[in-house]
Amino acid sequence: MSGTVENRRAERRANIVQQGTVLVIDDEADIRGTARAIAPAHGFGGGVYRSVEAAKQLLQSKRL
Repeated sequence: MSGTVENRRAERRANIVQQGTVLVIDDEADIRGTARAIAPAHGFGGGVYRSVEAAKQLLQSKRL
């Protein structure tokens, strides 16, 4: 059934356009996991890192 709530939600997720980029740095695994789950669902790309050093390496490699 194309009109079910589940199908409408799946369609919205499939049509999400990336709105921006976020960089999350947190030493708590549960916070990182939440950020990984929530950001793409709201149209945000980016990265989730445990330390500033790891994030700096990313930024330097991409020269953002």
